[in-house]
Amino acid sequence: MKKDKTKEKTSPPEVVTELKPWLPNVFVYVFFVFWSYLVLSNYYRQYPVGLHTLFWYFSLPGENFTLTTFFRLLPEYLFYVLLLVFFWLSTFALGWGFLKRIKVFEELNLENFLFSSGVGLAGLIVFGFFLGSLGLLYKGIVGIVVLVFAGLGFWELFKGKKDFTLKVNKLNLLEKICFILLGIVMLFHLIGAFAPETFYDAQYYHLGMTRMWVLEKRIFFTTYIGESGFPLNLHTFYTLAIVLKDETLVNLMHFSLT
Repeated sequence: MKKDKTKEKTSPPEVVTELKPWLPNVFVYVFFVFWSYLVLSNYYRQYPVGLHTLFWYFSLPGENFTLTTFFRLLPEYLFYVLLLVFFWLSTFALGWGFLKRIKVFEELNLENFLFSSGVGLAGLIVFGFFLGSLGLLYKGIVGIVVLVFAGLGFWELFKGKKDFTLKVNKLNLLEKICFILLGIVMLFHLIGAFAPETFYDAQYYHLGMTRMWVLEKRIFFTTYIGESGFPLNLHTFYTLAIVLKDETLVNLMHFSLT
């Protein structure tokens, strides 16, 4: 018998469009609650938390935390947040203006906003490096540049608010729980950003070195901090924050990046 040389037609493989968990969601929820209880109960048994420790988070060593104290210091905290908003508006304006001029972006949306802010941050860091190299690390110069570009950034956002698109898919229960937990973690980190820095590496290197640059109004090399001879982007970034205010603004900028 002659073999049939015609090729058998095979159906294409099925494309998996939805991943199905092999465990019901209820087991995931129960395990998460149990694990959270196990970790938190053991941790806080060793390190109990009380309201009397909150004064450390608000830079008030030796003073008991009260709501009166909090509201007394609230304007200062809001001023830090305002400086942070001005800073990011200036980076957006710088990056958006550059990318729009070379015709990379024309439509303002969330993705373009974030990308423009990153490009503007790089430009602001380079600007800070040249200021430090020329011995011009003055609050007036940095403040005027940030204020002008922040105004331009606000104006660009105001003009493009109709075209600003933000697509959010419908979240299921597990995703909502994760976002709530993420928000709680971010809140604690935000509170911690107002606390004074105590880590050795930060005081000696990341903040100590940049503080010396600000005091001298220039970037210079010192023999007992070898890394001061080649400032990194991060340190120039910190230097601009210290020129504008102090290390609390540095913490808030670092928090906003994470």
